[in-house]
Amino acid sequence: MRYHIKFVVFVMIAGLLLTTCKREKRTAVQQVPETTQRSASQKARRKSTLKLPPPKKDSLSYKGFKFVWGYPFEDRQFLQKLYIYKNDSLIDTIVYWYAFNVRDSNGKYYLFPPVELYDLDRDGVKEIVMHNYTGGAHCCETFNIFEIKHGELVRTTGLEGEAGLFGGVKNLDHKGLPEIIIENDAFICYDTTCVACMPTFTSYVHYRHGRLYDVTRRFPALIKAELDTFKTEFFEWKAKYYEEERKQEGLAEDLRGQVVGIYIHYSLLGRPKSGIRFIKKHLPEATDWLISHRAEIDSILDHWLDRQGDAPIDYFDAM
Repeated sequence: MRYHIKFVVFVMIAGLLLTTCKREKRTAVQQVPETTQRSASQKARRKSTLKLPPPKKDSLSYKGFKFVWGYPFEDRQFLQKLYIYKNDSLIDTIVYWYAFNVRDSNGKYYLFPPVELYDLDRDGVKEIVMHNYTGGAHCCETFNIFEIKHGELVRTTGLEGEAGLFGGVKNLDHKGLPEIIIENDAFICYDTTCVACMPTFTSYVHYRHGRLYDVTRRFPALIKAELDTFKTEFFEWKAKYYEEERKQEGLAEDLRGQVVGIYIHYSLLGRPKSGIRFIKKHLPEATDWLISHRAEIDSILDHWLDRQGDAPIDYFDAM
């Protein structure tokens, strides 16, 4: 009898421990932020690091305005404060996310200061480029261009959402205006596909007369390099996840994202039929879906990138 009682007590304790473990595991899963719940292919594409160098305390002064940054916000590792002064008087304070895991055209990740000066339109007067990120996914990047007019700081244009992910300013062709590099999210959530499943792609824009003008198609070599990267990731994804994805009913979300990523880069190169042939060869069951959606995909792409180039793009209207 004594051993029976001990056995019952043991079973009850084991049951309580098992229930507690399950509850803790379930709670942990529920607390995983959205940014970590991306598909495997997107995780590979959007590498990030949590080991950042300490924020550099720095400042920038220009025409009576001073910007000071690199100071912690409420002792949080990645949140910093940007202070804006006019004639030594504080006029604004902005909280920004310090983890600028920004990728350049060579695939290298690095950090930007939140405020920089560039002569974007080559008129001899520098514009103020201010970019911010609040830590969210596919929503929370902002990239703004300011000019000083009549002694005031005036925003002329800017981007938000994933397209607000600033990739720097470079004169890629070593002539004319410098190119502003951004990450384009025109296809996020396309065809009810999950946010993380659809691809983004690099865009290049010029700044003239307070407007942004897309010039992405002027750089076919860079588009081709990004297409090659997409192809490499596609074959890696296919080797690891294809059999699992194809078991799903209909065309799986991540599979649709792979199709769009490949096709739009071929389209940017002026070879959309080659994109269809690639999908037909390597992912035949997705061919009908691509053909039926092709006109809509082309329309979205053209809404952001004008075929003749130099067409003004208002990203706020386009979203």
